[in-house]
Amino acid sequence: MALKNFGIQFETVNRKKFNLEHELEFCGSWSNFIYQNFHHWFQNSIYKKIQLQIKLKQSLIISHTLFK
Repeated sequence: MALKNFGIQFETVNRKKFNLEHELEFCGSWSNFIYQNFHHWFQNSIYKKIQLQIKLKQSLIISHTLFK
């Protein structure tokens, strides 16, 4: 299942925000989805913790915190 045209906002511990639009593959569960699609983005990040919010067209917001 592909999730098309939804917004992604990253908010780091220092409140810097990143807004991105992506088409990502849903891979069975939200934890797998987040790991598969986002984990590699943060491996070389200077930030220790990044809050990820996904807002779908149905107005469902999924929040997830990634730690290094």
